[in-house]
Amino acid sequence: MAKKIPSSSVKNRNASPQFSAAGFFYTPSGLFLLCVLLYAAVVWTFWPALTGQFMFYDEFGYLLTNAHVCSGLTWSNVIWALFSTDFANWYPLTWISHMVDFQLHGTAPWNPPGPNPWGHHLTNVLIHAGCAVLLLLVLKRMTGALWRSLLVAGIFALHPLRVQSVAWISERKDVLSTLFWLLALWTYARFVEETRSEKGRTKIFYALTFLFFVLGIMSKSMLVTFPCVLLLLDFWPLDRWRITNVRRLILEKIPFFSVVLLVSWIAHVSQKMGGMLTEMSFLPLEARIENALISYARYLGKFFWPTNLCIYYPHPRFWPGTYVVLAALLVAGVSAFAWLGRRRFSFFFVGWFWFVGTAVPIIGLEQLCSQSIADRYTYVPTMGVALIAVWGLHALTKQWRHQTKAALLGSGVLFCLSVVLTRHEIGFWQDGDTVWKRAEAVTENNYIAHCNRGIILQSTQPEQAFAEFQEAAQINPNYPEAQRCLADIYHQRGQLDQAILHYQAATRADPGDSRPQFGWGIAEYQKGNPDAAIVHLQKALTINPENLQYQNTLGLLLAQKNRFSEAIPLLKNVFASAANNPDAANNLGVALLKNGQFDEAIAIFKQAQSFAPDSAALQANLTLAINTKQQQAAATNTPAAAATNAPPAH
Repeated sequence: MAKKIPSSSVKNRNASPQFSAAGFFYTPSGLFLLCVLLYAAVVWTFWPALTGQFMFYDEFGYLLTNAHVCSGLTWSNVIWALFSTDFANWYPLTWISHMVDFQLHGTAPWNPPGPNPWGHHLTNVLIHAGCAVLLLLVLKRMTGALWRSLLVAGIFALHPLRVQSVAWISERKDVLSTLFWLLALWTYARFVEETRSEKGRTKIFYALTFLFFVLGIMSKSMLVTFPCVLLLLDFWPLDRWRITNVRRLILEKIPFFSVVLLVSWIAHVSQKMGGMLTEMSFLPLEARIENALISYARYLGKFFWPTNLCIYYPHPRFWPGTYVVLAALLVAGVSAFAWLGRRRFSFFFVGWFWFVGTAVPIIGLEQLCSQSIADRYTYVPTMGVALIAVWGLHALTKQWRHQTKAALLGSGVLFCLSVVLTRHEIGFWQDGDTVWKRAEAVTENNYIAHCNRGIILQSTQPEQAFAEFQEAAQINPNYPEAQRCLADIYHQRGQLDQAILHYQAATRADPGDSRPQFGWGIAEYQKGNPDAAIVHLQKALTINPENLQYQNTLGLLLAQKNRFSEAIPLLKNVFASAANNPDAANNLGVALLKNGQFDEAIAIFKQAQSFAPDSAALQANLTLAINTKQQQAAATNTPAAAATNAPPAH
């Protein structure tokens, strides 16, 4: 019967254990114990992350105010998840996993007991530890090299670069998709074994591989590179390129590539509709290629020297030419070495192109956001770098007399150092202020960090928040969020002219944001310019036609100008949407009354009294409407009714 692992791996499996006392770990019981120890080590290392709070960045809108997610696991929410492209992505399984967490740890965001961030963090940590164990099992099954596989899994799991993906609840998609990625690799290894045996269970394991791949890509579209990785693994360590027709190997991956094409199209459309294709997306191609080359070099640098990590690295738009040339020489040189040495150093070829290939979707060739790189993007790609490092050191030292002792000592030191650095990094992820303060400290001209820290400090330290917004706007005057936040503060202080200047700047920077138009309109109203206010409120409503606040405010202003044909439909929609809201009812009733629609006004006031019987305004206006109807002949002499809500101060 054929061996269930490739011939290149049989040598490793049949060789004597590298550690004389470690033979036990080659048994099923020993391997299980090793997995338990690795899992426990990873959980213990990341345990401090459980004290972290929900982050302002992403988690407020992404989770806490997302009614579908924070209301827990229901059939209607699951259906929404399957078809939603909210937040410019399609990842239904990630949404469902968050729903489960809210179901378990609280589903009422703003009422006690509320959601518990501890439980959400725990899920991330447990899944990440599972990824570490699976990586060990996958490499062990494919190569037969137990201790090298363990070292790669340990480097991957305990590296400080993992902190962002694990400690940031919103990055559940990283750990969850990778869990399915590794499950698919394990079943693929079994599929390859079955093709070489007489058991004939190839269809089962092929189907399982495809299933786990689909589940993974439903967690994050990062898995679009998965079929290419399978072809790399076919080269080494599975050694299928030598014994199987390459055309057959490619045809075998066609179903995977078909899913990739479909999901890539969905991702592109959802990101475009979700506003992810910002002004950075229109950088010239050469600028994006430059950033991609620099990014490869920076990711390698952070892997081998993981310092000054943070949540956000600003994009410089264009890099100095010297940096670009050096990065290009690095990438081209290593790629050439990997290609030329693909036979002798197969592990290097596979590890390097694993790193280069799996980073393609996030390397910046299609610039979706304004960051240049992100630590979380290294979650899968640096597995390849770890593989090169471990297998490469083994190859370089295999002639050493004391290789085993050196490997044991070096691994112990490396793991201890990784744990210390990772736990130190977790300390910067306790809350939003800590996260963004760290980003300000380790980067330059980080206007995103200044602005987001300002938003967090607004309610507790308004002067510090104002200074942060000013710094952000000074670094990048075209950053709309900083301009809008400055405008809001000036507005609150009553400095209306200054507020309008910043609302104008925010609108120029992002014409698709309705909030500056709305604030601008309120400021114009407060300056005594109702006609100008109406113009800007209409623009805000055109951008965001479903916003009830915009509809209500514009309706009140139009009613004040006696433009009832425009005001009444808006106020009717607000009343219909804001169930049992006495103010909405009163505003609509007053507009109807002032327009001479007495019967409709009386009906609205009476309806509102059923859910607000103690409202003096409703009772007074109902009496006025009845009396006015009885005195229609003298209607022009009837005192005007007063609306409950004048246009609100901003």
